[in-house]
Amino acid sequence: MAKLEAEFGLSLTEKGYLLLKSAIDWQSKSERSDYYFDVFDGRDFLLSKNKEWKWRIKDSAQGSKGEVSFLRAQSEVSLNDITLRISKRNSSSAGTKKKSLDKLVERTVEVVDFLTTSNKGLSAERVAEAAEGFNKELLKLGFLPEIATERFDSSSSTFALPAYWNEKKRKGLLIEFEYTNLEVFIEKKSLLDSKGREIFVYALEAEPESVLEPKKLNRTGIELIEFLEEVGLTAAHLNSVSPDPWAFVRTRLERTLVMSR
Repeated sequence: MAKLEAEFGLSLTEKGYLLLKSAIDWQSKSERSDYYFDVFDGRDFLLSKNKEWKWRIKDSAQGSKGEVSFLRAQSEVSLNDITLRISKRNSSSAGTKKKSLDKLVERTVEVVDFLTTSNKGLSAERVAEAAEGFNKELLKLGFLPEIATERFDSSSSTFALPAYWNEKKRKGLLIEFEYTNLEVFIEKKSLLDSKGREIFVYALEAEPESVLEPKKLNRTGIELIEFLEEVGLTAAHLNSVSPDPWAFVRTRLERTLVMSR
C-alpha cells in the first residue's frame, strides 16, 4: 500500500558538500547503489520523459528494496537566497529482504554493463535478448508503476530496462525542529553524464518523520535553512545545473529501438 512521504532537497557544489561534511558532526554514514528502470512500449519510453514516476531498486549492504513512487506535489521555500525543494510522493515498496532481490540486482548489473560498454553497438535484437531474463525476474516481484501495468498486460512488445543508476555515499544526522524531527543527509553520487562519462554530483536531502500540513512543512524548511546558514552555507554553495542522468542510456536505446521500427 502506498504511503505519502515528504522530502526537502538542495543541490550542492562540491565546495558546499565539503563545507557541510566538515562543519557538522554527522551521526551515521552509508553507501548505496540505486538502479532506476524505464519501460519501452514499442513506441516510446514511459518513465524517463515523465519525471513524476520513480521505479527503482535501492541496493546496500544492509538490504535491498524495490520502490515505486509518484510525485504528488512540488513546491519551494526560500530564505536569504537559499531555496529548498519540497516534494511529496506516494511511495510503495517490495522485497525488503536482500535475498528476495539478489537475482534481480544481479540481472540488472549485467544489463547495465551491456548497455554502457557494448563496443559492437546495440541492435533491437540484442537489447531484447538482454531484457528477457531481466524482465522475468522483475515481473516476479510485481511492483510495477501504474503507468506501465496496462502496457505489460496488453502488449508483448513492452519491456523494462535499467534507465540509469548511481552510487552514493551519505552522511546522516537526526535534528529536532519545532514541528517534527528531520533526518538530514548529505550525499556524493557517482553517475554517467549524457556522453557516458562518470561524474560526481552533490546534494542535501532531508526527510521529516511525518508529513505535515503545508504551513508547518514550510516552517520546518525555514528552520533547516537557518541551521545550514549557521554552519556557513550560502547561495554560492548551491548548484543550479543538474545533469540529466537518463540521457546517456535513453539516447542509445532511442537510436536502436525507435529508429529500427
